[in-house]
Amino acid sequence: MEKTAPPQDLEVEKVVLAFGINARENKSDTTIKNVQGAIRSTKRSFPYAQVWVPLINFSSALPSDEKENLQSLNAHIKKNMGFIPPLPEEKFETAADDIHWTAETGAAMFDHWTAFLNLSAP
Repeated sequence: MEKTAPPQDLEVEKVVLAFGINARENKSDTTIKNVQGAIRSTKRSFPYAQVWVPLINFSSALPSDEKENLQSLNAHIKKNMGFIPPLPEEKFETAADDIHWTAETGAAMFDHWTAFLNLSAP
């Protein structure tokens, strides 16, 4: 985000920053610092935009330490920033690796985020 220059002819109203699953093995403090830095950079690049961070959906089959890291990150996001609630569990499914979303989950996630943000095509 630090190197992002907003287009001159476009007014950015909302920015969605999604974090988490790739950082599931990191200590939550490290990931939280990275998220805070990304938020600061985004606000500098898009000072008039609302910044939203989706809470992280993840498989219950992940190792306990990874789930704890993601739960800590979700708790921080929920307490400190504008957040998008997680996709309902019944709509969330991962591939056999317990990490990557299925195509159906990706589509459901997109629909969930756009509905929450009350977005519509121009």
